[in-house]
Amino acid sequence: MTKGKRYKSRKYEEYYGETYTPKTLKEVKVCSRCGRTLTEGTRAKACPFCGGTLITKYIKKKKAGNPLLL
Repeated sequence: MTKGKRYKSRKYEEYYGETYTPKTLKEVKVCSRCGRTLTEGTRAKACPFCGGTLITKYIKKKKAGNPLLL
């Protein structure tokens, strides 16, 4: 029997008392009708542009390059 997907985050929450946020993924809300992405931290439940429903997606964060090598 395998452990569920939330096993790691649940253990983290029990130990530290705060929610687990992955370092490589970013939560983005995307409209199902028009496809626009909304900014982070938006509490909207419907798209402000077309009124469509919002879907939560997780996308990879872009790696920050070394600022000294620019």
